[in-house]
Amino acid sequence: MTGRKRIDQRGSDAMTEVVRAAAIGTLLLLAGCAPHIAPEELAAQIESGNSPTILDVRSTREYRAGHIPGAIHVPFWTLAFNLDTLPPAAKTGPVVIHCEHGPRAGIALAQLWFVDTGEIHYLEGHMTRWRDAGLPLSQAD
Repeated sequence: MTGRKRIDQRGSDAMTEVVRAAAIGTLLLLAGCAPHIAPEELAAQIESGNSPTILDVRSTREYRAGHIPGAIHVPFWTLAFNLDTLPPAAKTGPVVIHCEHGPRAGIALAQLWFVDTGEIHYLEGHMTRWRDAGLPLSQAD
């Protein structure tokens, strides 16, 4: 490899890292800007029959192991390709989005914001906190 190619490669690697860092920073910013809802508050809304649309963006295995009653399963990596299959209420809000710990929900949240959906909430503590609070779980068929 010539000296010029090594420099170009290092410059390309550095640019890739800058873009990656900017993307991660944007996702973290978006996740922090979204309103949060406590699991107990969401459970009360579900119980009262006044539940928002709940999007579970975890893997199929995680979803089948136990999910929030009434949640719609759309793995985060498929959301952008399945926006047209979401119920109309998911396009106008309110929507509660969650994963197991947070990162996948942040990516999904960004996808929803880029298509100008309605009001989106982030579930505080995600499924980890829901489960730790002993709140109801449904099992997939």
